[in-house]
Amino acid sequence: MMDTILYERDFHAWALEQASALRKLAEERVNLPLDLPHLIEEVEYLANNELDVVEGNLTQVILHLLKLEWSAEVQPRRHWRAETAAFRANAHRRLRRSPTVRGRIDLASLYDDARRQLSEASPEIGQSLSDEPPYTLDQVLDRDWFPANRLGISDEH
Repeated sequence: MMDTILYERDFHAWALEQASALRKLAEERVNLPLDLPHLIEEVEYLANNELDVVEGNLTQVILHLLKLEWSAEVQPRRHWRAETAAFRANAHRRLRRSPTVRGRIDLASLYDDARRQLSEASPEIGQSLSDEPPYTLDQVLDRDWFPANRLGISDEH
């Protein structure tokens, strides 16, 4: 039975459900002109791609939040804030399409990726960063939230 309501409400959940249905079909050894193993793989890829895209955007949000919080640089701050807004908007678009993805986000892993990227670019900042995420997922997703700069640099115009 096709679930177009689930497709419209949560693409990620729909794709996983479809992959499961295809897997059951393959187990029943139904004789259809379908390449079921590859279809299953591709449908699962579509589902996992939703998560990958959201996590990629959120890693970039975290990276930019860390720069805004820890960097002494003044000039690129407006650019970092603009990029943060764009990455958040992209994540929100995907989460509207696939709300179950939010429950699969591994914030600690995303923070670790962002921390490593920042540590390579700015080792002096990297040494100051905690091993634990300093932000909640709600803060990372909040379009209006930015951390205060630890050096007292203001973003007020």
